[in-house]
Amino acid sequence: KSSFIPYRDSKLTRLLQDSLGGNTKTVMCACIGPVDYNYDETLSTLRYAYRAKSIKNKPKINEDPKDAMIREFQDEITRLRMQLAQRATNPQGGGAAPKPAKVKQPKQPAAPQGPQEQQVIVEKEVVEVEKVIEVEKTVEKIVSTGVT
Repeated sequence: KSSFIPYRDSKLTRLLQDSLGGNTKTVMCACIGPVDYNYDETLSTLRYAYRAKSIKNKPKINEDPKDAMIREFQDEITRLRMQLAQRATNPQGGGAAPKPAKVKQPKQPAAPQGPQEQQVIVEKEVVEVEKVIEVEKTVEKIVSTGVT
């Protein structure tokens, strides 16, 4: 009998490779038997369980960059629609302007003349962001289906 057990060659270890010490929470269950002829195996299992208990990892939510960008675009669309509604109810432009988003803004004229021109610009921005989201969804669909 070999004294070295190749844990790295274990099918179970390969299946749990992403979970062990990685970016997820992992639950281990050590099963032991009460019979005396399994004493060595029980002791080995308890040692393994003790070592596994000492492993600490810090899981976090994995986020696809494309999904994050789509979420940012949707937030931007919401912000622009709120800005449109605010300008429609208050054509003088009084009140605090909403906080700008971190998404790159398209170039705009320096100072629009009236509220109608401002509304047209904001509507164009909304349409542009929606087009980008549609393109991203189309690309994601093509990539996921494997169509070339």
